[in-house]
Amino acid sequence: MKKTLLIICFLAISITAVYSQKIGWGLKATYQKSNYSKFGLKEREGSGDIPSERNSFSLSVFLEKNLNNNLSFQPNLTFTNRDMFLPVYARFYTDESMSTIQYYEGMTIDLSYIQMPLLFRYHPFPYLNIYAGPSIGLAVKTQAKLRNSYYDAQTGYFLGSNYTKSTKKEEKELFNSFDAGIQFGLGIEYKKFELGVFYEESFISPFKDRDGIFSYKPRFRAPYVSLGYRFK
Repeated sequence: MKKTLLIICFLAISITAVYSQKIGWGLKATYQKSNYSKFGLKEREGSGDIPSERNSFSLSVFLEKNLNNNLSFQPNLTFTNRDMFLPVYARFYTDESMSTIQYYEGMTIDLSYIQMPLLFRYHPFPYLNIYAGPSIGLAVKTQAKLRNSYYDAQTGYFLGSNYTKSTKKEEKELFNSFDAGIQFGLGIEYKKFELGVFYEESFISPFKDRDGIFSYKPRFRAPYVSLGYRFK
């Protein structure tokens, strides 16, 4: 329902733009390393671990309304991935005979969002653009996959491995569906193309942590590069 409302909101802006003057639009593709702040677990000592970086791509459609000669408003609708790998490990025996050892060898978190960055573009010079603004988003995919490996307790031989995937019920309990943050950056424009360098940071962690296992939760933050094209 929330995802539908977000899309309807963007469509409402789009329809308004159609009947307005001097409205531009375009497409933007971005690449970034999905990067998160440190996280801490209460049962573990130390300052915490940093989730591993993952390659991430996104595609956006944007509208643009000039506010004056140097300032414009640019709402975006973006589909993006924010996957992460949590270095969480555990070791225990799988049965009373203690013949098999099971290891948890990290957890992969698959996260996808529909975002709406609401950016203001300031262009003090013909080919230079400065961007800044808030961003809101809704999760469309939240799945955790825990890697399990099994070894013979006597010989140490590797017996096999598998993945345990989260259920829909667990995902609702584990993950936040809403995201909010800020984005800012610079763009170099040539004709209808623009090459940009941005930084994005979320204020909300993807984890709910209702059981209180985190001493502090990871939040998304990452630079990214973009290539955009203005059709109008």
